[in-house]
Amino acid sequence: MTFLRIFLVWLVLFALQFVILEALSFAFGGKVRFEGEFNGIVALVAVLATMLVAEEGMVLIFQSLGGKPG
Repeated sequence: MTFLRIFLVWLVLFALQFVILEALSFAFGGKVRFEGEFNGIVALVAVLATMLVAEEGMVLIFQSLGGKPG
């Protein structure tokens, strides 16, 4: 069961990368291009890390205003 749980979490995280890429493509059209080191992987990881930091920042702001975490 532990292996199955870990595998499913990995699968969801892997699939979410494609969802994020599609959302970026939808929002910005052909203006977004991931190029550079390792065929754009470094740029993609930078975008994902920035999104995670921004999300965590919004959670901290929400909690500081007295909101309850979801």
